[in-house]
Amino acid sequence: MDLNAAVRADSLTLAEFQSMDTETMLYFVQLKRATDLEDKLREKMEKVAKNIDNHGADSTKINDNLNEIARMEKTGQVDPSKFQDPKGEKLLEILKNPAADGSVTLTNEQIDLLNERMGMGWGVYGTTDIHVLKEGWSYSTSNKDSVTILPVKQSDGNFKITVPENVKWQVYGRIETTINWKVNGKDTQTAIDKAISDLKTENESLKVKVDTATNLQQLDMIELQQLMTNMNQAFDMVSNAMKKFAETKGGIIRNM
Repeated sequence: MDLNAAVRADSLTLAEFQSMDTETMLYFVQLKRATDLEDKLREKMEKVAKNIDNHGADSTKINDNLNEIARMEKTGQVDPSKFQDPKGEKLLEILKNPAADGSVTLTNEQIDLLNERMGMGWGVYGTTDIHVLKEGWSYSTSNKDSVTILPVKQSDGNFKITVPENVKWQVYGRIETTINWKVNGKDTQTAIDKAISDLKTENESLKVKVDTATNLQQLDMIELQQLMTNMNQAFDMVSNAMKKFAETKGGIIRNM
């Protein structure tokens, strides 16, 4: 019988245990105690490692919240994604990168957006009335300074347009103006105060968890050290027992 394997598998039967001589039985008991302590030590180490990871995650979240509070106080924006203008930025990118013939291709939605943006920033970026007229559209203006852009519909449903050189600066400027308006927008002070208050409340709760985890971690480390000491002592006892048994048997043989 492989005694070490039996101890590890905890598979020793009562009959096998009763058939042992005294020395083997004592060896088995000591080895079983040592391996049990080794298993407890391993479980405790895994628990301590998991608690350290959780502790670190909570501490990171506290710092993230503090950074978020500082960002909101500086920008006045609770959710910065609300103040982005990806459609406007995409439209501006397309217009600034025309094909060799000076044309750009826009979707139906982008044509509507272009017309919308031409009414914004008017006066700051020129006073020309700029309109993109799709088929069936018309407009009237008393402004003698006006430009009409006629889109050409493509087979895929998109439109090709060419912005006249003399008004490009006005087109670009008005779109950039609206992008900046959105990027620099702010939430109400009430919304900002509530969001900051919520994060501070969450941080207070996290700090309690971190403090508790720190205290428990100190106790865990003490228990871990004690288990390690007990395990080492148990294995030392196994080694000493084996040595003593060997010496006893050697003495018996020498006296025969």
